[in-house]
Amino acid sequence: MRFRKLLAVVGAATVAGVLAPIPPADATTPLAIGQVLVGGSAADTGYDLDGVLEEAGVHMQTLFGNGELGCVGGTAAGRVNGGTTGVRPAPAFTFDELSLDCDSFIPGTTVDMDLSGCDVEVTMDDHDVHAGLGDTGPGSVAGLADLTGSGGEPCVRVTTNSGCTLWIGGAVDAEFHEAATPVDGVDHQELRLVGTGLTVAGGAQAPTGCLGIVSAGAGLDLDVTFDVRVSGATFRAVDFAPDANATASHGPVAGVAVGGSDADADYDLHAVLTSGGMRMQTFQGYLDLGCSSGTIDGEVHGGGTADPAFTLDDLNLSCVSFYPSWSANVWRITGCDVDVDMNDDLVHNGLSDTGYKASHDPDFVSGVAHLSDGTGRACVEVNAPGGPCHLWVGGSVAVEFHEAVRPGGAQELRLVGSGLAVSGNPAAPSWCFGHVSTGNAITLDLTFDVTSDGPIDFRPAP
Repeated sequence: MRFRKLLAVVGAATVAGVLAPIPPADATTPLAIGQVLVGGSAADTGYDLDGVLEEAGVHMQTLFGNGELGCVGGTAAGRVNGGTTGVRPAPAFTFDELSLDCDSFIPGTTVDMDLSGCDVEVTMDDHDVHAGLGDTGPGSVAGLADLTGSGGEPCVRVTTNSGCTLWIGGAVDAEFHEAATPVDGVDHQELRLVGTGLTVAGGAQAPTGCLGIVSAGAGLDLDVTFDVRVSGATFRAVDFAPDANATASHGPVAGVAVGGSDADADYDLHAVLTSGGMRMQTFQGYLDLGCSSGTIDGEVHGGGTADPAFTLDDLNLSCVSFYPSWSANVWRITGCDVDVDMNDDLVHNGLSDTGYKASHDPDFVSGVAHLSDGTGRACVEVNAPGGPCHLWVGGSVAVEFHEAVRPGGAQELRLVGSGLAVSGNPAAPSWCFGHVSTGNAITLDLTFDVTSDGPIDFRPAP
């Protein structure tokens, strides 16, 4: 469980499944963002903003596997939108300049990353902010950075001095730390962009001159922190202030709304893999295996009686084999469905349970996916019977559901963590030649874009 700020909840209690009344908000009550103060001013105007890279790392899928690319320098420039002009759905930050100087994915070359053709918009959608500059560290202000233009075009251009050009689009989570941090004796604030929602573009922006080392659809994990400052000689802090007229409404998951409807109904669900892989215990030790493509189909169960929240009945996942000379492993759901229980004890009204904040607790909706049925039978079959290494996988794995709607209308579902293993039920591994055995552990980290009949919102009791 990761990344939700500790909440100062005043007087909240659950009695017989119903939230007790919450007292009126005061200065310490966490509420949704109501305005963006700049230097204490609530004026509806924009302010120039500059940033310099503090630290960064990029994790990128390449022909040679997943590569770690360090970054040694970078700058950003744009504006912060003050007053109510920076309140969701409007972006709080807009960057028209952003560059990174990072390691190259092609040995012996240098690489530049910059913006071209569209701006990066950062929408801060946090529902738990406080008055003053106290939303920082584990309690930073959460949002979403969109690296895709209004027409779906990618905004980030990557070039190497060897002639390789590619484009990156998608969205990642944003964290804004309000506390002032001195950099070379000058106060700044921190903006962190972090997450797994970026991919190498295809179509007209597909990679060129890259020797097949990077392909369209390759995933990227980003973790970049900029020290940002409103332009000018005098430090003017950016403060995401709460809405004084809002009420705090949160509690355990009590219902699921789909497309705004609370009806007790089932809706089709479709998911497409955006990034990820797995670590598998084998005869050769633990191997990291990337996954190149995958889809999931099933149902989301709407209304107030959703248990489980999702039922997954179809999986087609292609991942690198644990034995080099064999073709990719194909994972499918066979014989029983995968039930996903969303058992988070703290969710909010609206599509606001999303993002990552700190090194503990989630700000997404958390749950568990069961890859075995009630009898212990594994529900996931890897490869076909009689083929190279046929086996079954069962157990349970943690689920993260991010309610924020991503570019293109999808939401994010992540299967992550340990808890899975090669199963002997309904059958032990066959034609694996000792490379894997019953009981071998598997750790997942797979991210999917999910669509249904509308955005999925896990809601607390009224």
